[in-house]
Amino acid sequence: MESKKVLEKLLKHLNIRKNTLAKELGYTNGSVFYQIETGRNGISTSLARKITNRYPEISYEWILT
Repeated sequence: MESKKVLEKLLKHLNIRKNTLAKELGYTNGSVFYQIETGRNGISTSLARKITNRYPEISYEWILT
């Protein structure tokens, strides 16, 4: 699954907006997700780790596949 779809499903599952997720992960705004949304970059291992540390119910492997 492409990273953009993973991000969309993650936000829907958590029922939050990308700016909220970004702040919960220690970023100042949702622009951290811009490269993912445009398809330019995927979700990095460090971002996946931050997500799973904050939300342990989310699978690290699912985020990256």
